[in-house]
Amino acid sequence: VFSRRAAIRSMRVDRWHCAVGVLGLWVGVVSGSLGSEFAEVAKGSAAVRTVSCVGPRLLLASGEEAVRCGLGASGSERIVAVSEDVVLVEAREGDTSDGSSTSEEALRAIGAADVIVYAVKGHEVEAVGERRAKYLSGLVAGLEQSASPIEGKRVVVAVEGLDEARLKLARQDALLVPAGVDVVVVDALDGEALRAAAFVGTPRPAEETASRLSASPKRRPPSLGSPYQVARRQAAEVAANKACAAAYESIVAVEVGAAVENLGAAWQLESKFCQDYAEHAAGLVDDMLLAFDKRLPDDLVDTEAYARKRAELARDVADAVDAAYFEPQLGLLAQDAAQHLRTGLKGLRVTKAVKPQTTALLKDAAAYFDSRARTAFGPSTANRHWKARKTAVLEALADYVDERLQVARLQGTYVPDSQLFKWPFPVAFSFHWLLPATLGRVETQQRGLSPRDKQLFNIRDASDPPRFPIPAAVSKFSKNLVASNTNSPVE
Repeated sequence: VFSRRAAIRSMRVDRWHCAVGVLGLWVGVVSGSLGSEFAEVAKGSAAVRTVSCVGPRLLLASGEEAVRCGLGASGSERIVAVSEDVVLVEAREGDTSDGSSTSEEALRAIGAADVIVYAVKGHEVEAVGERRAKYLSGLVAGLEQSASPIEGKRVVVAVEGLDEARLKLARQDALLVPAGVDVVVVDALDGEALRAAAFVGTPRPAEETASRLSASPKRRPPSLGSPYQVARRQAAEVAANKACAAAYESIVAVEVGAAVENLGAAWQLESKFCQDYAEHAAGLVDDMLLAFDKRLPDDLVDTEAYARKRAELARDVADAVDAAYFEPQLGLLAQDAAQHLRTGLKGLRVTKAVKPQTTALLKDAAAYFDSRARTAFGPSTANRHWKARKTAVLEALADYVDERLQVARLQGTYVPDSQLFKWPFPVAFSFHWLLPATLGRVETQQRGLSPRDKQLFNIRDASDPPRFPIPAAVSKFSKNLVASNTNSPVE
């Protein structure tokens, strides 16, 4: 009994060891299957160029695989020699649009190949938002985790249904591929273009490629982690900056100058003050921004380059309008304010209250200038510095009012209260000997002339000038008076 149980136990152990051995052999075959199959296919070739096909199966209308047919492969083998020195390796298992789930076989094929043909469905290239350029994450993962150097490799991005829009997007996305890798974008259904792009490079020893296919990739965090997202955003910003800069330069060089001239001609901004100046300038800025938006695809709207260049264009257009018309408009407003003041002065009578009245008119002119400037130009800024000009305009208007008052003083129609009864001021006395009562009849009777006074005299003979007493009513004004005929003090 004992011997029988021992025999059964020994048989079970042998079976377990056999199962473990078979499992280990299977794992070894799986991990090294690509390398061994490649060595079998490349047998007899000292050096070959290896082309790996990675990505979804793209089918022709006939149901045949587009990439395989384009590269000259036939049959269903995943490794096939398409020429004497070119071996095609297919590894399409796993979702290559998601770097975290790319199969190890695909990672081996990407790392070992000289040229990688990366098949992409057309709609994936046009994806927006979070899925923008996500189709490249499997390729980036393979290159980042490659056990062999990636410098000098070529990636042929074969896009299904390639057109101008998809070509532009794919070339922008190609900036995500690590440095040192050459990227070419072709139509997946164009066999001639596929072969021309893929069959390049210098053949390398077949044993070296087989060894690379057998080597395990370097395991790293998934490519969809933050480094990939950062790289994707940076690449998108580089592409967006280039596109936005081109659109900006085109608008500034071609459209802005003509648009500014048309604006000035339409509203006569050089000859007539426009109360809606700021509104028209803002309208022109909006027109230029709309032209900028039309030159760019919608997927660039969320980029920093778009916002930066758009703001720069808005500033430059506004500056161009102000450089052409702000100073003329400000000068025209100053003229309007001066005319507003002159209109108020015309109805002003010269009285003792003329000084406060002119002060009130100056304040009214200042308010007139301020309200119209604020409406036309908006808040005073570094470019539209109308408040600084307002100070200069009001000083000029105040000087104008002072000049008018000085003229009135010289004409004798205005005597400031502060100078009343203070010499000199423009007061003149005129006497004529033929007037019987020059200073008034009462004064004449009391102090005045008589028939005995000399009626004729020689004005040139100063030895005996006519004399008469100055009435007391005006004697207080006689101090320092000089007679006009003798230039001597009045007695």
